[in-house]
Amino acid sequence: MCTMVLILKNEKKMKQTDEDLRMEIHQQQEEEANNSSEGDDIGDVAYKCFQKDLSFFQMERELKKRSAIGKALEKIGEGTYGLCDGCGSSISDRRLKTQPWANLCISCANEQERNR
Repeated sequence: MCTMVLILKNEKKMKQTDEDLRMEIHQQQEEEANNSSEGDDIGDVAYKCFQKDLSFFQMERELKKRSAIGKALEKIGEGTYGLCDGCGSSISDRRLKTQPWANLCISCANEQERNR
């Protein structure tokens, strides 16, 4: 199980990351609402469609990350942070330092990737 110092450090990091993502998503939504194609030629419209698709993909990824952060913060509250959702073993401190919202140990994450 991870140390209290790591848990507190990761909790702070995840809360800041979550707030940053929330602000980025809000900004993207505002930009999208203000983006008009009126008077554009076909090239401009195509470019804006591409940008819109890219922005949507980015927003979807950010929302998934926010969801993972929320679940990790819940696990801190429950006292189960650092335990793998797949097998119940401890997630390495090294993994949690690089990805504080990780919910799977390396073995289970690799297995999940192979099954995609």
